[in-house]
Formats: sequence, C-alpha cells, structure tokens
Amino acid sequence: MLAMWGAPPPERLAWHGLGRAPMADRVERIEGGRSHGAWLRLSCSLSLQPPGPAGWHTAAALLRLVEPGHRLPEGRAEHRLVEVIEAHAARLDWPAVLLASDPRALRSTAVTLGHPLTTFVALAKASGSVWLRARTPRLSALQCPRVDAGSSSEAARAYWEQLLWFPDGLPSTLLQPAFQDARRRRAVERATA
Repeated sequence: MLAMWGAPPPERLAWHGLGRAPMADRVERIEGGRSHGAWLRLSCSLSLQPPGPAGWHTAAALLRLVEPGHRLPEGRAEHRLVEVIEAHAARLDWPAVLLASDPRALRSTAVTLGHPLTTFVALAKASGSVWLRARTPRLSALQCPRVDAGSSSEAARAYWEQLLWFPDGLPSTLLQPAFQDARRRRAVERATA
C-alpha cells in the first residue's frame, strides 16, 4: 500500500550462497545448512589475575599456553609458535577453505571446542570471513584477545574465539589432536611430579 503512495518498498536481503537456504532478515543463521554442515566455536581463555601469566600478549606467553615448559626468548618463541600452528593445522586436515564468523553471532547453535592450539590455528589463519589452510599464520590475531572484566567475585579473563563453518559437518578427527595433547601433558606432569 505504501509503495502506491511513493514510499520505497520494504527491503529484504537474502543470501543464497553455498547452495544453502537463505540467510535473511537480520537473522544470524543458515536454515537449510544445519543438516549438511555445522558451525564450530573454538575458544581458549585464561585468568588475568595472578597466577595467570604476565605478558599474555607476547609470542613467548602464547607459546607457553600450548607448550608449557618452553624457555625460548621472544624472537625464537614467535618462530616456534608459527611452526607449532602450521604442524597442528596439517594434523587437523580441515578443508582448504572455510567460512569464518564473529563468535558473538551464534552463541547457542555452535558446537564448542575449548582447545588452545586448535583455537590459535582457527584465528591465525582466518582473515575477515574466510579461513585458509594455506595461509601463513598471523600472530597479530592472537596477540589481541578479548577481555572480559568479570564481576567482583570473578577474575578478569582474556579469551580467544573463532567460529568456523564446516559445510560437510564436523570432521571425525576433530578431537584427536586435543586428546593427544592432553595425554602428552599428563605424561609430562607425571614425569615432573
């Protein structure tokens, strides 16, 4: 009716990419894709209060999250972190290209994996809305985590998050690297105890 009086027609944006049903009307979901694909939320967090590591934004501190016993100086830690991220990305054997999204967009619909190294792979190889397996890792994406101030009873936390869309569903090998890392850490803890 308003269009007859010269008003612009109501806008409706629809996206039909990747052979999926539309994503439209400011809704952050892909209707038809749930049966074919899945979002994966990768996350890692740490306390900013003691005993949390000081200087968590440096490559040496980030490497300490994935290799707790290292004593490398900053320059060598940066190279080592890139090597560790590349090696882990190769073990994950994810598709060459995945969609990436803002983690705040899909709080309840994504499967969550809280594994620091896999989270670092997701962040370091993503740019905008695309994750590329062949991309050289960007450590700058890791050195600027989000900070949650916490409440009076909770400590402030730094956290890293990334959402990735797997069009063929989550890979069956997704948890293997996390389990291998947990076994290695337990073995190190037992050996040092």
